[in-house]
Amino acid sequence: MEIINEAEYRKRLKTGVQGAYVFFGAEDYLKAYAINATRAAVCPDEAFACFNDITIDFPEFTPDALMRALEAPPMMADKKLVVLKSFNFNALKPSETEAVISLLEEFGGDDMNVLIISVIPEGITTGYLPKNPSPLLKRIGEHATAVNFEPSSASKLTVWVARHFEHNGVTASPAICSFVIERCGRDMFNLASETDKLAFFALSHGRDTLTREDVVNVATPV
Repeated sequence: MEIINEAEYRKRLKTGVQGAYVFFGAEDYLKAYAINATRAAVCPDEAFACFNDITIDFPEFTPDALMRALEAPPMMADKKLVVLKSFNFNALKPSETEAVISLLEEFGGDDMNVLIISVIPEGITTGYLPKNPSPLLKRIGEHATAVNFEPSSASKLTVWVARHFEHNGVTASPAICSFVIERCGRDMFNLASETDKLAFFALSHGRDTLTREDVVNVATPV
């Protein structure tokens, strides 16, 4: 089976993706970002998004719903995007798991769909990666590319936090960015919220540079 990381998936997006992908791992923020980037690449025309951009949240999942989504032809486009969101293989009945694998076998290699099964962090037993994936991940990997969204390292998160501040028009030193992570934790959804809050606080006070005192006074500690 093939297991790639998030950076490799972003590279493939530039040349075009097709077939089935299983997103797993701890970093849900990066999964959501990758889904949005895939949506922009596969479904650029908003006029046909309701036909070519199909999301099934896990509580509404049934094998029949997935089959109907995959069988429908794309509208005025070469392919469409089907996303199973917040998926949890560990909550499925054995028959439902087998149905998903059967659908992957039938549709995973076609050129009409890009299927993404985005699994919550605790939603699949992965085994000992990369050399010894679990039996379920091996079976899924026969028909889909597995993408492992591992937690970002502290150094990568520091760079990401700095870029997030810059996007909002605020600069922060590497030491300040590291302090934000130390205070707010490493969950990227939470960090995105906290960096937005800090940036808007600084700007509202007529400053475009963040200070350590801002972080102490404004950021919510974990």
